[in-house]
Amino acid sequence: MSKKCPSCGHDTSESDKFCPYCGANLTGDLNNGGYQFDAEDTSRQSAGYDSDIESAKGMGSLILGIMSIIIPYANIIFGIAAIALSTGLFKKNKFAKAGRILGIIGIVISVLEIVFTIIYFTMIIHSFY
Repeated sequence: MSKKCPSCGHDTSESDKFCPYCGANLTGDLNNGGYQFDAEDTSRQSAGYDSDIESAKGMGSLILGIMSIIIPYANIIFGIAAIALSTGLFKKNKFAKAGRILGIIGIVISVLEIVFTIIYFTMIIHSFY
C-alpha cells in the first residue's frame, strides 16, 4: 500500500519517512531532523546555485588573470583564458571584472616580452657581425 506525499502528490511507500521525489517529511514529526521542502525553497536553491557558479567562474577568472601576470611567456594563454571565463560576468561579479583586467594586463605584458626578446636577440646577432 502506498501513501501520497502532501507536498508534491507523488506516491510513496508506507515505510518512507521522506518523499523520494521532493524530500518532504512524511511522518509529520518536524523534530526528527528532517526538512520539508516547498516550491519557494526550491526556487531559492536554484538561484543560489547559479550565483555559486557565477562566483566560481569569477574566482577562476581572477586566478587566471593573476597567473597571466606572473608566469612569463605563457601570459597570453592565461590572459585569453581569464578574459574568456569572465565573459558575461564582467558587470555582475567583481572577481570576474578583476580577472578580465588582469588578463588584459597579462596579454600586454606578453606582447612586450615578445618584442623585447626579439630586440634582444637581434642585438646579440648583430654584435657577432
